[in-house]
Amino acid sequence: MKTITEQKPFEEIEGCLENENNIYIIGCGTCATMCHTGGKTEVLDMKEQLEALGKKVVGWMVIPTACDDLTGEALKEDAERVNKADVVIVMACVFGI
Repeated sequence: MKTITEQKPFEEIEGCLENENNIYIIGCGTCATMCHTGGKTEVLDMKEQLEALGKKVVGWMVIPTACDDLTGEALKEDAERVNKADVVIVMACVFGI
């Protein structure tokens, strides 16, 4: 594991998304999963919270290791949904972002 991560308070995330409607969420299968800040469980929880606010989650994925070169390839494979997003939330460490 490279980094210990801590999830931002949801209220802070909500404030940043005030004028955004279409959201794509990316999690990390390594550090963020081990810290319970951005693995599949947390990504799906974030999706539910955002949808409860009336936001549209246009897609999501959990990259096995967000800080490697395969992230770009994964995003290209889901480009149609990524391009529909007003904003991308990355639930990973600084290297994954």
